[in-house]
Amino acid sequence: VLPCHLEHLPGRGFRAEVRLGITSVHLHVGGPSMLSELEEAHPNVDWPRLRAWANRQGGASIVFAVAAGGAAAAVVALRDPIRPEAKRATEALVRAYGGSGQCEIWLCTGDNAAAAAVAA
Repeated sequence: VLPCHLEHLPGRGFRAEVRLGITSVHLHVGGPSMLSELEEAHPNVDWPRLRAWANRQGGASIVFAVAAGGAAAAVVALRDPIRPEAKRATEALVRAYGGSGQCEIWLCTGDNAAAAAVAA
């Protein structure tokens, strides 16, 4: 597999031509903000069914679609589980510093608001 003509689409995904041996496949990968573009580029895909599946994954998942050669190749939901020790570490910080005003606990994340709310 050899990617060529890779185009990064900030905040949406990417497009690429991928060489598989002697043939090439046009590949689109993107999240919700790219979905309408994928629908237009790949009209033969059952997008309502894929959207319904993606919506059932919940806000704590990052969902993206992969379309290749005019058909859906995959819809993927990724979850990054919270480490088991995170709760104990946060509670220890609050016990040690929270009441004295010396420490505030913040959650910084690149995830969407729904995923951040689950983590908080």
